Order: sequence, then C-alpha cells, then structure tokens
Amino acid sequence: KGQEKAWKRIEKNLSRLKTKDEKLVEVWENIMDFWSYANTEMEVQLDKVPENLPEDDSLCVVILGKKLNADGTMTDELIGRLEIGLAIAEAYPNCYVAVTGGGTADNNPNATEGMLMGRWLLEHGLDGSRIIVEDRAPDTVGNAKNTFAILQERYPEVDSVVILTSDYH
Repeated sequence: KGQEKAWKRIEKNLSRLKTKDEKLVEVWENIMDFWSYANTEMEVQLDKVPENLPEDDSLCVVILGKKLNADGTMTDELIGRLEIGLAIAEAYPNCYVAVTGGGTADNNPNATEGMLMGRWLLEHGLDGSRIIVEDRAPDTVGNAKNTFAILQERYPEVDSVVILTSDYH
C-alpha cells in the first residue's frame, strides 16, 4: 500500500515538474527508474548486514530518518533502522555512518531526527568520529541533498554508500 501511494505522488510531482523543466524531469525519471529496479530486481538486504562492502573508509552507511513522535522521541521503526545501521558499522569498522533528518516532532521543535539518531549511536558504542549528522532537512529529498553535500565537502574519500530505510521509503 505504501509503495502504491508513493508512486502516485511521484507521478504527480513529475507531471508538475514537466511544465517547468523538461531536462530535470528526465534526470528524475532516470532516478525513479533506478529506484524501481532497486525495489524489484536488485538484491535488497533485509534485516541483515550486507556482505562484500568496502572494508576501508570509502564506505558510508546513510540511515534515513523518519518522522518523530509528537513528543520528540523516535519511533520503533526508526530505532530498528539504527539497530541495523549499528550492526553494519560493527561489521565494517572503518565506515562512516550518516544519520539524516530535521525537526519533525509536532510538539517538540528542538528535537531533530539526526540529533537523536546520532545520540542513540553514541549511546550504543559507536565512535563519534564515525558519525555524520545531517539534521536540517525536512524531508527525504532534503536528506539526500544535504547528506551528499556533506560527504562531497568533508568526506571526499567516501565513494560507496549503503542506504538504510524502509521499503516504502
């Protein structure tokens, strides 16, 4: 159900964008074609640590955020993403872990997904020098843009990314 709803939103947004920038629509259609491939044909690792990833600091695990509870606490789903991310970080001790997401708690404007996720990883033993926090983006597109910019600017050695999210995301 989530996938179907997401594709309808994507098609609607691409249709709107087509009236403004045909070239950008082509870029986004290519991205969505790849996303479709990733969701249908590409091997996706579920609830386990992927194998054969780079063993050096060229790898970054990007854990996408999820809207916080109204009081500013993390949902169980988001904590599940963090648990898998931590397991990957333990299996690949030279990788970075990027956590993404701005303030999404309805009743707590000071809480951000990125901040809480970074704190959780620290509390569960991940070295702070491996954690990259993106805590300004209000949505997934912003997460991608901001995280890419941070990696490009501050972590040029990173050339492989694992994205951790939920299937509908």
